[in-house]
Amino acid sequence: MSDRERALPADRSDLPPVGLAAVGARTAVFGAAAFIFQGNAIRYANSAMEAMTGYPAEELLGMNFWEVIHPAHRQVVRERGLARQRGEAVPVQYEVLLQRKNGEPLLVEFSAGAIELEGQPAVLGTAVDITERRAAADRLRESERRLRALIENSSDVVLIADERLQLRYVGPSMERILGITPEEMVGSDNLDRIHPDDRDHVRTAYGDILAAPGRRAEATYRIRHRDGSWHWFESIGRNMLDDPAVAGIIINTRDITDRVEAQTAYRTLVEHSVQGLVIIQEGRIVFANQSAVAMLGYSLEELMEFGMDAGRGIIHPDDAPAVWEHWRRRTEGAAVPPRTEFRLVRKDGQMCWLETHVAQIEYRGRPAVQVLYLDTSDRHRAEDEVRRHQQELAHVLRRRTMGEMAAVFAHEVNQPLAAIMSYAKGCAHRLRTGTGTPEPLLAALDEIAAQAVRAGEVIRRLRGFVRKGDLQRQRLQLNELVDEAIHFVASEARERGVRVHVDLARDLPLLEVDAVQIEQVMVNLLRNALEAIYESPIDQPQLTVRTQRNGIEAEVAVRDSGAGLRADVAAEIFEPFVTSKPGGLGMGLSICRSIIDAHGGRVWSTANPDRGMTFHFTLPLVAAAG
Repeated sequence: MSDRERALPADRSDLPPVGLAAVGARTAVFGAAAFIFQGNAIRYANSAMEAMTGYPAEELLGMNFWEVIHPAHRQVVRERGLARQRGEAVPVQYEVLLQRKNGEPLLVEFSAGAIELEGQPAVLGTAVDITERRAAADRLRESERRLRALIENSSDVVLIADERLQLRYVGPSMERILGITPEEMVGSDNLDRIHPDDRDHVRTAYGDILAAPGRRAEATYRIRHRDGSWHWFESIGRNMLDDPAVAGIIINTRDITDRVEAQTAYRTLVEHSVQGLVIIQEGRIVFANQSAVAMLGYSLEELMEFGMDAGRGIIHPDDAPAVWEHWRRRTEGAAVPPRTEFRLVRKDGQMCWLETHVAQIEYRGRPAVQVLYLDTSDRHRAEDEVRRHQQELAHVLRRRTMGEMAAVFAHEVNQPLAAIMSYAKGCAHRLRTGTGTPEPLLAALDEIAAQAVRAGEVIRRLRGFVRKGDLQRQRLQLNELVDEAIHFVASEARERGVRVHVDLARDLPLLEVDAVQIEQVMVNLLRNALEAIYESPIDQPQLTVRTQRNGIEAEVAVRDSGAGLRADVAAEIFEPFVTSKPGGLGMGLSICRSIIDAHGGRVWSTANPDRGMTFHFTLPLVAAAG
């Protein structure tokens, strides 16, 4: 119970005599709940009192007054009511909880005074329902509490300055942000703590605010922390000098130091990155860093003028169709890889390789595309150099292989040459003796021609195998390459008693390969298989060559019946300088792997269940690649 007190004097000589009729007439005018109680009994209650308590008048007039008071307040109200009738000084106005007929509590404000009724002291009072007023007051207090908590704990600071920029109010969170108490800042000039380089534009912003009531302005500036460091702040001010509740310029400010430092770091990173960066918006370049300018060879101004048509002209003609198709699909929302690589023609006409990474971003509030460029020309030159060295080494190894097989090839060439010599001598003899007839001589000449073709084919294979040149891919049948390679070792295998079993899959799709390089892989694997068999002879040595299709690849397997490889050697057999042969270079299988890798295939080895090893390699089919 709260009191808003005005005590009555103890002297009761001036109590006004009141009649019940007069009370009814007066209380009907202002409409409040009015009542009179005398002693403990209710002597009068108007209609508003009936509505407030829920009791009809006839019940109220027979009740003890304290029965309409809530038990929590009953004792205090009773003591004051009786004291008032005795002429003692008690509060005139206070809040009381009534108890309605249905048991509900009701908060009211009592106003009471002593009167004389029919010659005896009585109390005339009014009651006003203040439930809604109290609820509104509670809501206001809660709102004020939340606002105070928000201001005290907000990352923003609220300031109020006068027209001279003197601070009249500083939010409590300023101490947490700048280490300066609000009390230290109130009364000071708001510009004093601002960085000297920023004061002019802050002063200009405040001038704009002061130009008219309600004007707003924004400013970004540095302000000194207690520890001497400078913090970046972003402020929005509004002129509310004509609002009596504020009577000042209200400023909402926040510390943006972390954001500014992050932006500065990012800008520095972008400007000094080895990667070129451009941002494209609505088909035009709207940003380019210095690395992009250096890579592309155009000035920043020239790049900013570039449209899509100009952009097409700087991409190498051989790469342009794929690049622009990739871009078209991206702009249409298709899922495409973010990375592409292509050749670009610089302003000076030089060509460079670029690797690009594309991402959708928002730039200055609108959708844009960010493109990162990395100059990969050095890498491509290095790869070309590696390929050239590999081709040189492969050529050397092919010549070495042919040197090792010279005796076999000499034997293969010698056979048709001996036959040619024999047929030629026979023809000459018959012609000298006059015993020859046209038919036998023609048959002998045909045989000479056939043996010459046979010798020429051996020499052709040998020359083709050892030729030196750039990678020349063409569409070929894998089985034809396998057959060609087997021809190189077939004679040697027969002489050493090794049975060559060939199992070639039918209807394999075409491959796009360099024939000489794939033959080199095959010959190397076949030679290794034969040497493994020679080193570990058995009664029925066998070399098996098999081709088959595995999904989008064609696989070749070369199986020998040798002794196999130790596990440690097998694990590294394709590494350079790893060999199982006494005196071997350890480069043959390494070159094989490089060749197969360059063709997009795989190479590996497995140990056979019984004895020996199987070497496998795969090559992508043309149908799968296309």
